[in-house]
Amino acid sequence: LGLMPAYGQSRKTLEKKRDALDAQIKQTSALIEKARSEQRSTQQQVQLLEAQIRQRQELINTMNAEVGRMDQAIQDSRDSIRLLEGNLEELRAAYARMVQFAYMNRNAYDRLSYIFAAESFAQAFRRSRYLDQLAQQRRQQAELIGQAQVSLAAKVESLEATRKERASLLDRQMGEARKLTDDKKGQQTALADLRHEEGRLTKTLKKQEAQRRELAAAIRKAIEAEIAKSRATTPKTPGATTSAKAEFSMTPEAR
Repeated sequence: LGLMPAYGQSRKTLEKKRDALDAQIKQTSALIEKARSEQRSTQQQVQLLEAQIRQRQELINTMNAEVGRMDQAIQDSRDSIRLLEGNLEELRAAYARMVQFAYMNRNAYDRLSYIFAAESFAQAFRRSRYLDQLAQQRRQQAELIGQAQVSLAAKVESLEATRKERASLLDRQMGEARKLTDDKKGQQTALADLRHEEGRLTKTLKKQEAQRRELAAAIRKAIEAEIAKSRATTPKTPGATTSAKAEFSMTPEAR
């Protein structure tokens, strides 16, 4: 009779442990599902970051090509400026030589002498007009070349500014690409941590389920022991008592 409370207490204790373990299993299962959900979300973020990195890289490649073309255009403009400067110097030198030659031979090649040496008035007019046009043409050529030089210099300055702007933008894009790469590494690390956590939780869940099975078996044994104890204390029939007494008397040495 004194064993019944112990068996009952053992059963109650086991059932409490089972209920607590059921709650732990439920919580562990919820954590596993949460980890899997976070994995899916993190995996999607990683894929989006990979797509952004590819797009950024394509943009960087395009900008690299654009900067290269602009550098070539700047170099071509500089070459053109040097060529025009050379032509301008040649024209100026030729004009200076002409003026110097005319000055050194001003008696022989005096403008009026050249004009009045014409055979007719019409020819004299044409000579005068030719000399005026010649001087004007050379002045215009020098002015035009000077204007072209200024224009090309402005173009080079504009291209230089644009190139610097593109290079600055390219630096920013590369910085952004590095940032995206770092973000991707961070997401991959987080994903690996989540997978590791899921594995740990899965092992914990398996262990808890095994413990639950052991508790269930222990509870069954406790119930069976209580049933057996209850049967043992139940009053027996007379026939069974006589049989038991006969059997007991057959073994007096057991006393």
